[in-house]
Amino acid sequence: MFVVIDLFFELCFMKNEIRKNFELSGKVVKGEMLGRKIGYPTINVFGRFDLPEGVYVSVVSTLKGRFKGALHYGPRKTFGKVQPVLEVHLLNFSGDLYDETVKIDVYNKIRDVKSFNDLNDLKLQIEKDAAEVALADVPL
Repeated sequence: MFVVIDLFFELCFMKNEIRKNFELSGKVVKGEMLGRKIGYPTINVFGRFDLPEGVYVSVVSTLKGRFKGALHYGPRKTFGKVQPVLEVHLLNFSGDLYDETVKIDVYNKIRDVKSFNDLNDLKLQIEKDAAEVALADVPL
């Protein structure tokens, strides 16, 4: 089933069509603050998610508003972490959302999860991911 879903994401991406594919919700929990250390803070969302691993365009609804986000779901291979996590770097947001339940609209897959040689390579990739999310025509 994941192969079919992944193929659907790839076809939408190739056509430059933005489609909402999933709706998720979960509670924001405190993470290890690894993203913050490299200049890309994330919210870590706890829950059970039936989502193929990858990086996606997303929109996160919070009590403070709706924000575009680069959503990562899967292991954090660069840090040697194998347990899948759902974390989102929110664009144009500062502050914290700890203990808040957020709703996440998941749109197109940007790329697969991968490991990077060093933190600088990871930072450069997140910068590219965030730029792609910023350009995505999604409803806020």
